[in-house]
Amino acid sequence: MSDTLNKVITAFIGILIGLGGWTLGRTFELSTAQAIHQEKLAKLENNIEKVLAKDKEMQDQHTKLFEMLQEQSKSGKPHKMPNY
Repeated sequence: MSDTLNKVITAFIGILIGLGGWTLGRTFELSTAQAIHQEKLAKLENNIEKVLAKDKEMQDQHTKLFEMLQEQSKSGKPHKMPNY
């Protein structure tokens, strides 16, 4: 009886150690994947900020152009267009 109990306890401890190792490996794998995704997300956010900045710049240029055209039409004299 004692011999069987020792074998069951040994098997149980072996299973627990195996599960612990698997859990640790899985945790490391998920942690690595999360770090990679966070890095990709940061790059995407950076690209979006650049695109939005360019869009804002284009909107500002269009606003200036429309203002110049309105001034030109009000004053009746030609206005030299700036080079962008």
